Amino acid sequence: MKKWLLALFLIVSSPLPAVAADTFSDVPSGTEVGKAVTNLVDRGVISGYTDGTYRPNQVVTRAQAAKILAGVLKLDTKNASAHFSDVHESYEHYGAIAALAERKILNGYADGSFKPNNPITRAQMAKILTNAFRISGVFHTLPFSDIAEDSETFGHVNALYSYAITTGTTAATFSPGGYVTRGQLAVFITRAESSPKKGTLVASKNIGMASITDWGIENDVLKVVSSGREIHLLAKKAGSTRLLIAGPSSLSATQQMQYTLYKVMVQNTNGVLQISMTETNPIEELTHNVNFYTFGDLQLGFVPTTVTVQGVDGKTTPAGSYYIGRAANGLELAIYTPGHYIVTLAGSGASASFSAVVTVENFETTLDLYPI
Repeated sequence: MKKWLLALFLIVSSPLPAVAADTFSDVPSGTEVGKAVTNLVDRGVISGYTDGTYRPNQVVTRAQAAKILAGVLKLDTKNASAHFSDVHESYEHYGAIAALAERKILNGYADGSFKPNNPITRAQMAKILTNAFRISGVFHTLPFSDIAEDSETFGHVNALYSYAITTGTTAATFSPGGYVTRGQLAVFITRAESSPKKGTLVASKNIGMASITDWGIENDVLKVVSSGREIHLLAKKAGSTRLLIAGPSSLSATQQMQYTLYKVMVQNTNGVLQISMTETNPIEELTHNVNFYTFGDLQLGFVPTTVTVQGVDGKTTPAGSYYIGRAANGLELAIYTPGHYIVTLAGSGASASFSAVVTVENFETTLDLYPI
């Protein structure tokens, strides 16, 4: 269930002709990298090497990144000026660097230099992308232990993470000092270009759980990103869907899983995608996908005549939240609400108790029972 930079460029003495990405021997066209490279090659922003390779794992310099980004943004590189001590007007990529600097998309170092031949770091790329595409973050926390919340980098990485432009080098690290490769650059820039533009309403909601451990959605009208206790929705197209969110109600050792179901509508109003979400009753919405458990009379050793369903706190569960009926070979039970229960069956002077665990995944309710 889980399921909400720039490319590369080899600098040589003269420009290389554009080569279709599907002809690069080292970039499979069906991968995300291949699609991103194709996108930028088709637009004349990047090209590969004369030997027919793209070399996606080669790192990108600050000057190369500036050249690519200026091309993507279609900036005027002929009438721009910059004042970096190591980037003169005769430098090959002076115009691209100057155009980006004038727009405050990138900057140099405190000593007045730009260091064009230094590899561009992931932190630097995050800043350039958020500035270039005016992307803002939505989360109060990030899962990356190497990004301090009081740092400038936090805001830039927050923005990229909010829209799944980056997911980090691992689940817990962003590696801000790591270098960006040609393949990564192509992917980052195409993802950033598709980030929400002005006028797109992005829904962000604190759903009251200690954390979000899982979520599911029925179709692709939304992009979903979760972080901590927040769920963040990005509208992709008009339509409707259901969003199911799961997480513990607390961080205690006896935590109970909590499930919240939303009906989500995405409407196109004058070209603007707007999101509305309404919390609904999981019992009413999910009962058509419930798995039933059958207690066979022979299995039990007696014919049950009474059944009680209680929460682990000893409170009797409301009758409307479960179903009991006779089947051809025994008793049939279904519990609609996710959680932990004690089920007791009795009849003919005998009884049997079971621990019941109800979970929901991919909009299907599953009941598992264990003898006590």
